[in-house]
Amino acid sequence: MTKEEIKLITTLYVNGERSRKKLTAEINGRRAKKNLKQIKSVNTIKNYLVDAGVYVPNKYVPVFLNKILVDHTEKTEIMKLLNTTLPTVRKALNGKCGTDISIKIRNTAIERGGVEYIPTK
Repeated sequence: MTKEEIKLITTLYVNGERSRKKLTAEINGRRAKKNLKQIKSVNTIKNYLVDAGVYVPNKYVPVFLNKILVDHTEKTEIMKLLNTTLPTVRKALNGKCGTDISIKIRNTAIERGGVEYIPTK
């Protein structure tokens, strides 16, 4: 895969815009136009996401995700809306989890007025 493709899949996946299956289809469409070899498995995309430190199933990710500050009532609403638990919401908003549901939680929090906290060094 090219650096451009890896950058594209990590950006789209982190922003919650595409699932791995949709990313595979999109990359294969771009590769078909350039007459490049097609990606046969969705796991190939997963492997590149793991290498980039973006997708780590059920584990903590490197601290590159900023915290999202949201009121406790909003956390409870997000929990009910996405049918999950409060600890899951808390981990996602603190940037300590890189699963699909945590990315949905982060995007929902921002849509509902959450503020991304960017720490200064």
